[in-house]
This record gives sequence, structure tokens and C-alpha cells, in this order.
Amino acid sequence: MNKTTHALNNSIINTLIQLANIVIKFAMQTALIKFMGAAYIGINGLCTNILGVLSLAELGIGAAIILELYKPLATDNKPQIIVFMKLYKKVYLIIGCIILGLGLIITPFVELFVKGESVPYFHVIFFLFVLNSASSYFFAYKRILLSANQQDYRNRINMFIFDLICVPLQIVALYFMHNFIVFILIRVIFTFLTNIAISRTVDKQYPYINDATDEKISKTDIASMKEHIKEIMGNKIGGVIINASDNILIARFVGIIRVGQYANYSIIWASVFALTNLLLSGANQSYGHVAVHDEDGSTGYSLFRRQFFLSFVASTIAGSIMLCLFNPFMQLWAGPFYVLDNKTVFVIVINFFLLIMRGPADSFIFAYGVLKHQGRKSVIEAIVNLVISLLFVTVFDMDIMGVLLGTIIAAIVVNSWWSVRQIMKHAFHKPLLPWLLQQYFMYAIGINIIFFTYYLTRWLVWTNPFINLVYLVVASVVVSVGLVTVLFFWLPEYRWLIEFLGVAVRHVRGMTGKFKKK
Repeated sequence: MNKTTHALNNSIINTLIQLANIVIKFAMQTALIKFMGAAYIGINGLCTNILGVLSLAELGIGAAIILELYKPLATDNKPQIIVFMKLYKKVYLIIGCIILGLGLIITPFVELFVKGESVPYFHVIFFLFVLNSASSYFFAYKRILLSANQQDYRNRINMFIFDLICVPLQIVALYFMHNFIVFILIRVIFTFLTNIAISRTVDKQYPYINDATDEKISKTDIASMKEHIKEIMGNKIGGVIINASDNILIARFVGIIRVGQYANYSIIWASVFALTNLLLSGANQSYGHVAVHDEDGSTGYSLFRRQFFLSFVASTIAGSIMLCLFNPFMQLWAGPFYVLDNKTVFVIVINFFLLIMRGPADSFIFAYGVLKHQGRKSVIEAIVNLVISLLFVTVFDMDIMGVLLGTIIAAIVVNSWWSVRQIMKHAFHKPLLPWLLQQYFMYAIGINIIFFTYYLTRWLVWTNPFINLVYLVVASVVVSVGLVTVLFFWLPEYRWLIEFLGVAVRHVRGMTGKFKKK
């Protein structure tokens, strides 16, 4: 199976699974809204974010080992693969123990993260979250081999099958028992089961990884890993602070109910982000294989331009749809209590747009291993984010919007030029300024398309809320796609995108045909 086929399989299968997962998540969130309320929804989001901070114990070691696995997998060097996997197993066992230990230490003090009253048995709930997170490190280290070998869709299928059983059981437990502890306990059990299942799957596909070997990691590989870990560690610290701090800040300075209200928006944009990211990242592992042979960077630069334009189109269209649908859908789904003001919703969508647009640079930095100074960049971005968010939420009393504005400002001021500089200088050997001007121009165009689509679709409002939602979906897609086409049809990347979509459609038809024959 060639790289293109692997990439399409990753994108298509992962996308289909993500679509199904979105349905499952919405069913679970609906049950939480109906049977538990905003406080428990907020606790769910807060615990998830605190565990995200504890995941710093991983220090980016897994990502560093993936980088080292690209070459032995490309050359089928089994002894090297075995030695890296054994190292990964030992490291993740230690990390799991560290997370479990830190979680036990934090548990008695976890209520300090909440302004005002929390919920009954919060300590027990938090410990179950810790147990769920730690168990993944004890059993799931073999997933890395599938990811590095362009078979991440197998991971997705594994998790989806168990979620398909787990989530309905959680919903039934909420319906009959209204007990959040039972709800989380079911998740812990299924996390354990899914990790055992994927471990056996990898053992069957790669039976040699359990063989003994006299191979040792070379000094060159050790030096390379240390350098990658040093940079990825800073990158991970920054990423965790940026991504996991929002709910913690809102809970501590605004209140747990507001976390619950924001969580409903968060689950929507996070689901769309995951879906969009899957569509865009199916070829990420193949970039690592391209980088091995791309000495002058020309092939990578061409691929990067295509990936950037693809991300721009996806984030612009998805952002337009979300901005148009967010509040009408929230009013219908969760009720008026959970509806946020328009300004906050605008900021959520801009944050989503920028998150998607940072993806291409991050993918190629990782694929080409040009991680020098990335750790420093992420820490600086995280500090800027934290300082501005705290300033807005405490001094200016800007509520949820203030926390999210800190993330946006930090992304523009620090990340938007720094990450691109890394790949232009160290991977593609291209000047930075011409690309930066083009990048910021595209940012401005994309955000303006999103807002123009929103204001244009507001001219007509249907009295029936269901008909209105259908109208908003159709109108936002037509307007945003039309504007992208009119403005960019002349670009080579646009023509490539049309051809790529044609290939993807034919591939899906081929997969469907094979499935029907079976």
C-alpha cells in the first residue's frame, strides 16, 4: 500500500469515525445537560484540563520516539524498532506512575481550583479521572507504532468500537441513577479494555516487537532523541498551558457554572476541530517519510503550500458555518441558559480559525525534525497567554471572552511567525518575509469571509427553528465556498485542491465498492 493510499485511508476512515464520535459525544453531552446540569458539566471539563496539566509528565518523549521510528520503519529495520518500543514501554510505565502519584497528591486540594461551591464527592470524581488517565500510559504505549507507520486509523477504529458500547452504558447510568461517579467509573473500565485490545492488535500485526534483541540505541540516536525531547518538552509545556488553562482559569476566577456553559460550545468547536484536523492531517506521517529524502526542501515547500491552502479553505468554511449556527443551535439544543453572548461566540470562532491555521507549520516542523527553539517559543507563548488572560479576566472582568482573547493574542504575537520561521529557514531554505506577508493576508481574508457570511445570512430568519438551522447551514456553505472560489480560483493550490477532492471521491467509491462485494 503506497503513501497516498495510506494517507487517504487515514483521512477517510478517521473522518467517518470522527463523524460517528461527534454523534456519540452529543448524545452524552445531552444526557449530562438533562440529568446532571451545568455544575457537573463544568466539573467534567475542569478535571479534564487538570489532567491535561498532569500529562506534562510525558515531557514529549512519545513524540520524540515517533521521530526516531520513521527511519527504521521506512527501512524495515526490525531490531531498531524493537529497541525503541522497549524503551517506550519502560518510559510510559514510569510516566503512568508519576501521574498517578501527582493525582493522589492533588486530590485533597482539588476544590481550590473552583470559585465558590463545587459538587458533592468532588475528590472521588477527580481521583477517577486520574486513574483513567494513568491507565492509558500503563497499557497504550503500542499505539505509537501504528501512528508512526501511517496506520493511525486502526487506533481510531479500536477506540470507536469501545466508545460505541461505553457511551450508551454511561447514558443509561445517568438516566436511571443520576450518579456522576458511576458515569466516570464506566469510562475507567472501558479505557482499560480498549488499551488491552489495541495492545493485542499490535502484537498480532508486529509479532517481532516482543522478540529479544542485542541491538542498542546508538549514541547518535540518543543525542538526537535528547535534542528532540528538549525542544518537544518546551513545546508540550506551552501547549498544555495554552490548551488546558482555559477551563481552570474560568473555574477559579469566574465560576464552575460558567465552565459548564462554555463546555457546550467547547464540545462543538472541539469536535469540528478534530474532524477538520483529521481531514487535513491524514498525510502527516507521509511528510516524515518525504523529509528523509528531501535534501533541498523543494518537495516539502510545495506540499506545505498545498497544506496551508487546504487548511485555510477548511477553517474558513467551518468557521463560517459555526458562527452562523452556534447560538441558534445552542438555543434549540441546550436551552437559553446555556447561550453565550455574540462577542464571546465571535472570539471562540476566531480562536478556532487560528488553531487550524497553525497546523501546517506544526506538522512540517515535526516531520522535518526542525524543533530547535520550538520549546522556548511554546513557553513564551504560554506565558503571554496566561498573563493576558489573567489581566482580562481579573482586572477588566471580561469573563470567558477575556480568557480566550489571551489565547488569540499570544497565537498572533508569538506563534504565527516563529513556527513558520523554523520551517522556512531550516527545512525549506526560503526567505521568511514573503511568506509571512502572504500568511497574514490570508488570515485577514479568512476572518473577513467568516464575518461577511455571518452578517449576510442574518438578513433572513425563519420562524421554525429547525428550518432556520437548515437554512443557515446551506446559506453559510454556499456563501463561504462561493467567496473562496471567486477570490482564489486562479491559484495553483486551488486547482490542486479540486483534483485532490476528485481523487478522494474516487477512492471512497472504490472502498465502498470493495465493501459491497464483501
